[in-house]
Parts: sequence; structure tokens; C-alpha cells
Amino acid sequence: MLDVGLLSKRELECLALLASGLRYQRIAFQLGTSVRTVEKQICSARMAEFERKLLKTYAKKWTKMNYPRSAILVAANINF
Repeated sequence: MLDVGLLSKRELECLALLASGLRYQRIAFQLGTSVRTVEKQICSARMAEFERKLLKTYAKKWTKMNYPRSAILVAANINF
């Protein structure tokens, strides 16, 4: 599940249009921006989700290694 709190308004707009089946060119036209900007927004959104999953994975490993729970990526807002 995507954590939308990590994404900008424009990233969410691009993802919503992409999910509705539009191609990058059409998304760019609808948002009044370039195709390259749409590509960057979608890439950024995907990277944010990848980073969240990666942080969650490491947080679980660190918990098993007896790192203090309060020290484990509090800023990442991870729920175990």
C-alpha cells in the first residue's frame, strides 16, 4: 500500500492519472506540463515507495538485533 503522505500533490495527480490508464503524453497535456516532468514525478513517487519499503525492512532487522525501538527510524513513521 502506497503511503501518500510521502508524495507531493503533483506526484499524486500523476499517479492517479496513470492508474486511470492514461499515457505520459496525455497526463502531461492534462496537467499542462512536459512529458519529462511527468516522468520525473512518477519516478519520484515510485522511489518514495521503494525507500519506505526498504526502511521498513531494515527497521524490522534492527529490531531483531535488539536496537532500541525508539532509535529505529522514528522519522520514517514505521508501524510494526
